[in-house]
Amino acid sequence: MFLILRSLIIYSTNKVYAYSRADQLLVFKRVDFPEAGIQIPGGTIESGELPEVTVLREAVEETELERLHLVSYLGSDEYHISNADGDEIHLRHFYHMLCAQDTADTWQHYENRPSDVSPDPILFEFILAAIDRCC
Repeated sequence: MFLILRSLIIYSTNKVYAYSRADQLLVFKRVDFPEAGIQIPGGTIESGELPEVTVLREAVEETELERLHLVSYLGSDEYHISNADGDEIHLRHFYHMLCAQDTADTWQHYENRPSDVSPDPILFEFILAAIDRCC
């Protein structure tokens, strides 16, 4: 889907993001690309896919955790991006999720289906951070 504004094509993309545990936030960094900064699991909603389905699929793909479930929808916002390829608007949906399996405080996992169409898997390092240290 796209919108045209002032003769520029502005793409509208739907995104989802997952939060984890009652007292911890699951964050990650791309080991080989530290300039990408600290992120939370999430990704692009595929055509015809519901956001609730996407957030679970993306969280499993990125984290390798399998016993995840949705707790609640936290809300949405719009995020505007301008770069050499043009302007883009991301409609971002945020969810609270819980993991029903034991995890380490940190771990690494390769995402084999990166959304940035990288030819190689991307190594993520995950960290369960205390919420009071994040806010």
